[in-house]
Amino acid sequence: MDINLEIPSIPYETSTVKTIRTKKLVTLRPILVKEEKILLMGKDRLDDENDKQGLSEWLKSILQVLQACIVSPSDIKVQNLPSVDVNFLVKELRKISKGEVINLVLTCIPCRDEDKTADKIKPYIIRKKFNIDDLIVIENKDNNAKNIIKLEENYGIEISDYTMGMLLEYLKMLEDPDSSSNEISTLDLDILSQTIKAVVLPDKRVELNTKEDRQKFFDSLPSKYIQKIKEYHNGIERMVLTTEWNCPKCGEKRVLREVDALRFFGLTSTTAT
Repeated sequence: MDINLEIPSIPYETSTVKTIRTKKLVTLRPILVKEEKILLMGKDRLDDENDKQGLSEWLKSILQVLQACIVSPSDIKVQNLPSVDVNFLVKELRKISKGEVINLVLTCIPCRDEDKTADKIKPYIIRKKFNIDDLIVIENKDNNAKNIIKLEENYGIEISDYTMGMLLEYLKMLEDPDSSSNEISTLDLDILSQTIKAVVLPDKRVELNTKEDRQKFFDSLPSKYIQKIKEYHNGIERMVLTTEWNCPKCGEKRVLREVDALRFFGLTSTTAT
């Protein structure tokens, strides 16, 4: 037996896609078995969807695998990408790794909640195959492309999108037992402050380069502008998985609407109302 036998590597296809928000060309390769193990271990740490620590670890495992599967550009950091771009890349990674068809379990929630029987057959649950791209809708397409919010006649602010790094910071604070209730209650506003990139004046643009600068400027704003910033974020592009069907039991039309690409990795069973 030749102990120096070279183990052959199996070639795999790649896929190049353009991200929704940043318009970057990204080349992906399929998930490898060793990376599938990382996803499984991440999922094992998730007790339920309300477990913030488990959700954080699961999200980190997905971002780790997504980062490893990006062939180019080599300098891209998934934690710094807008969440819509990460969701889009997760969707594309799922397609190239496991195929373009997804099996969904669709549940009529009202019928489920009324069910008092122990029957194994549940007539309000259907299983159906879908082409992933047929389920995807891009909402607010090309809206707010300039990332500028006009606050008053003579000045405004330049905004960046929420990133996965910001979400991880949010989850880290929620799971920290040493966090005070005051810190948690203002966390939404603190994260919102970190999306402000610069102050735009008539004759110049002032960059807010540090976390402290962004927080200091945000804290000095009249509170009426908070809603303007939130409305901006609510109005930017996002990827939504959606479909409609009629419940076999009650006959009512039900709608699945999911904005979380974790769904594609089987984070939870798919339900809808």
